[in-house]
Amino acid sequence: SAKLHFSSKSKAERFCHRLTEKIAEDPGDNEWDTEKLHGMVLGTDIKLSTFVQLTRKDKPEAWTTGMKKVLVVVMDWMPGDTSTAPMSSQTLSPSHYESKVFPRVKQAFHDMSFGALEITVDVVPEIIRYTKPRSRYAVDGLPFPGLYNGATDSLSG
Repeated sequence: SAKLHFSSKSKAERFCHRLTEKIAEDPGDNEWDTEKLHGMVLGTDIKLSTFVQLTRKDKPEAWTTGMKKVLVVVMDWMPGDTSTAPMSSQTLSPSHYESKVFPRVKQAFHDMSFGALEITVDVVPEIIRYTKPRSRYAVDGLPFPGLYNGATDSLSG
């Protein structure tokens, strides 16, 4: 494996601190592989941007191209939940979304991507209810990631 060399402890600490911030701020799309540095002569005081560029893994095919499979889960609030707005309820069946909504979504994705993105849709055939009051999901931020996290928890039981 490669070793990084710095001209001072403070420069090494600054590099490590900035790298930590870079990784923490990353939305999760990037991965880095220090094995890509194997056999390279890096010199002293490598710039963070150079390190990131050298170690960033090649991304797989973009999510916005090719054929993608999408799982659709129609959610509704826990029965009797009036903990916070909105006070709505799910009135349409999953089959409605499958036959009426998602054919148009598929066509829109195809058109907006100039034919580069196709989706297939699997729809869970029943409405899934959240297992906790909606106010519990608001803590994580609405609508995302709170409702996504709540749906994941509700599906897993």
